[in-house]
Amino acid sequence: MQPVVTELVQAVMHAVNCDCLLKDTHTSSEQLENPASRPDCTLVAKGLRAEWTQVVSLWEFKLGTGKPETETMYGQQVERCRAVLDSYHERQLVVAVNVTMNTLEVMTAERQPGNDMRLSTTGRQPFSISQDSPGFQLLVQLLSTPNANLGYATPLMPAINNLGQHRLKVQYLMKQGTAHQGSGSWVFGAKLETDRDAILKLNKVSQEGDCLSRLKGEKHIIELLGTAQCDYNGATWHAILVVPLVQRLNHRDDLRLFGQVLFDIASGIGNAAKKDIAHRDVTPNNFGHWQGRGYLYDFSAAKDMSFGQWDRPRSAGTLSGITGTVLWAPLSVLEGGQHSVSSMLEGEVPAAQLPAGKLVVQILRLFKQVAYAEAPTTPLQLPKTRP
Repeated sequence: MQPVVTELVQAVMHAVNCDCLLKDTHTSSEQLENPASRPDCTLVAKGLRAEWTQVVSLWEFKLGTGKPETETMYGQQVERCRAVLDSYHERQLVVAVNVTMNTLEVMTAERQPGNDMRLSTTGRQPFSISQDSPGFQLLVQLLSTPNANLGYATPLMPAINNLGQHRLKVQYLMKQGTAHQGSGSWVFGAKLETDRDAILKLNKVSQEGDCLSRLKGEKHIIELLGTAQCDYNGATWHAILVVPLVQRLNHRDDLRLFGQVLFDIASGIGNAAKKDIAHRDVTPNNFGHWQGRGYLYDFSAAKDMSFGQWDRPRSAGTLSGITGTVLWAPLSVLEGGQHSVSSMLEGEVPAAQLPAGKLVVQILRLFKQVAYAEAPTTPLQLPKTRP
């Protein structure tokens, strides 16, 4: 079904001069990184990568027309709309399209105060290749609508062409995030003069750059290439340029990659601790892999623990005092304890609960000694077959 509907949508896009690109974001090469599953197709701003910040509209196809299938599709699209709004805080509206064999539905999610969304839908309209079909008319109307009316606006890029000894050729917004203490951040993808992918990140404070400069040369920690101050959106920001641009683990990755990445991140945590740097936000969203090895990144919540500057103990259950992502907070920190090597290793446990099996559980038992030991110089040897 998907190839047929995709061809139809592309034909209509051509007819109405739609200046977007329809990408198959269900395939592994174009997946949008987010736990909100994979849309079958995504209409993205032309010439840009398939990032949540570049989404114009989300498309899902289902063969079945029964209530279970349509309700599942609707629920999936709601979560994806939320992912778009979460990635770009200045966006106010997201459009999603749900298609079955004989119906087409357009739904919208509008940002509301308090991180809420207001959902609206056209309902499931009869859909066929006919000018008299309400669903087909809705499709033509949607693809003829300017992107701005669908909630999309081209993100403003920072005016940084050179940073350190590197020239930045291409930039695109990857995520508008919240940094430590709610100060905010902007994360851009960039290509260097060598065509290597990099990350350009803007923070309100210099903390992340300061920590990464202390960790230069440490294995399995993202590498800092340069820092600068810049003006963006009417404010002054601390810019950092880092490599590599990693990929997050997902449930389709090979077991051997899972084991190697988790092993490497444990080493990275230990390497940082030797320099008195505590990451304090180790989650599956803040580490990934590049060329088969694991890298720890996003040090926006990191802290220099030298000279006894440890976190102050808190009362158990006081969520407002937790540094990092509360959803992935270690049990020991939830109970009021300080961030430590042991607590940060707990952040790797959710990733190990993916289909890694008993082998990764065994590897987790080794993490504490790995983190305190020297970083491994050779790849972890894992069996070639699944247990």
